[in-house]
Amino acid sequence: MRRAPEHPDAYASLSELFEARGTPEDARKALQLALVAAHLEQKNPQSWRRVGMIALDIARRRRGVVLDARRETVAPSHLEHNQNTSGPTAKRGTVRAAGKQ
Repeated sequence: MRRAPEHPDAYASLSELFEARGTPEDARKALQLALVAAHLEQKNPQSWRRVGMIALDIARRRRGVVLDARRETVAPSHLEHNQNTSGPTAKRGTVRAAGKQ
């Protein structure tokens, strides 16, 4: 990127690396880098498609966390059901912590 900041390939490659890491913070970095690559290569529809796919993935993750949080607060009497489901909050351990109380 330092030698040729106007070439989109370096930004696209870094975007793929950050996306492969899988954390929400890295997904946001991947989106920013993909946007830079798409702006540098404006006539390539594949780069813009990639930006859209990363943005959709981030939105889905965010919506899943919100829905899991709502389910836990709306129906706390169904703890057995919540413990058996898998979702983003189950991975973070909040469902298991609620079941121990």
